[in-house]
Amino acid sequence: MTGDKEALFRFARYFDMVLEIDGYDKPIIFDLKTAAQPYSKQDIDLTQQLTLYAAMKSGDYNTDLVGYVVLCKNIPKDTVSTCKTCGNIKNSNHKTCNALDASGKRCGGSWDEKIVPKPEVQVLVEKKDVNQINDLLIDYGNIILAMKQKIVYKNTSKCTNWYGGVCSFYDACHKGDYSKLVKKK
Repeated sequence: MTGDKEALFRFARYFDMVLEIDGYDKPIIFDLKTAAQPYSKQDIDLTQQLTLYAAMKSGDYNTDLVGYVVLCKNIPKDTVSTCKTCGNIKNSNHKTCNALDASGKRCGGSWDEKIVPKPEVQVLVEKKDVNQINDLLIDYGNIILAMKQKIVYKNTSKCTNWYGGVCSFYDACHKGDYSKLVKKK
């Protein structure tokens, strides 16, 4: 493998799982995500991450399907009230249980309220075609070539907000100082 392709391969091997799911004729390469709100269709259409996984690992699993499993952090909760006497589940605004026994007499038992979480798990799947993969590899190849020539494409919106810290390329971008960068072997 050439050095450039090997670097991409090392990055691409960190997907989360490959699953076979009913309704799909091929395995799916998945990445787990947590999010404050559900992902949109556009989030999977535009992702470079999943396209890279398809580029590097789809042959290993004989698939062109990739996807996200999104675990939503904002978990809504429902209150479920059950009668302490008869076990009836509350479906009205009555202050006591309104279930009727065999003789037609109302139970009148008190309610036992429980908070029940309703977690949302979203599964998004998409096919990545050869054109998408080739476009991404050309882009990455150009980036690697530029980096070798010490041409740095700046994303200044992330300079001081790179996963909670300062970008490791900050000095290279802003000062032309490459001394703090470590070349991986």
